[in-house]
Amino acid sequence: ILMWLLLLVNLIQAVVGGIYKPAMVVFAIGSSKLPGSRSYASALGSVLADRPCLMAWTWWRYVMSLLIALLANGRSRLALF
Repeated sequence: ILMWLLLLVNLIQAVVGGIYKPAMVVFAIGSSKLPGSRSYASALGSVLADRPCLMAWTWWRYVMSLLIALLANGRSRLALF
């Protein structure tokens, strides 16, 4: 249920992350300049916390960002690096 409540917010963030590479990095591993982003708002933080269900929104945002970045770069994974 929480996924459907946060779907619009995650889609907006995913568009930003898919187009702007530094935002994608923050979604993936967090940032040293944003306190708590590595632990509570990144895919890495979710893995380090043993992937609790309350942090599933970080994975949805990360996967949607990757999909949008892939589509924006002409379906080439090489451009993502």
